[in-house]
Amino acid sequence: MRGIVVTDNGVYHPKALTARLVLYLICLAAIAAMALAGRMPLQTAGLYFALLALPAGWALYTWRKYGKLGKPSILLANGELVMDRPQGIEVRFALDSLQEVHVHGMRGKRTYRFTSSNGAVEEVSPLWARQVEAAVIQFLQHRLPPSVKVTVDEPTSLFTAFRGGKP
Repeated sequence: MRGIVVTDNGVYHPKALTARLVLYLICLAAIAAMALAGRMPLQTAGLYFALLALPAGWALYTWRKYGKLGKPSILLANGELVMDRPQGIEVRFALDSLQEVHVHGMRGKRTYRFTSSNGAVEEVSPLWARQVEAAVIQFLQHRLPPSVKVTVDEPTSLFTAFRGGKP
């Protein structure tokens, strides 16, 4: 799977930090050149500098916090299963109380249902690319302890989805 890194403790989809920073620097140089040549007012150039600094700063912050692999899509650490949600909020499940993981839905729009031993159920629907999704499912099937049951339903076809999910 191209661009996806699977380690013993997680699945990562690293972004090309160097390429993004080079692109930001090229844009900043172009803005500076236009401002120095008199083709752009200094206030506008300052605004563009500030707007370009936001994504560059966020990329550097992410790199410093998570390292070169970036934020993990799914992670096993300290006896917990940590899953990244679309809003950027992490969901944590203690492995000793996790009973079942059920994956269902269409490819690219799968839902992960986590059931704990006390009966609590939480569903997470991350918006991952198909390659990341496949790597996460394989990771869950092979890396979770044997006490956690992992079931994966076959994705529904388009016609089944139109009929309301009934075969």
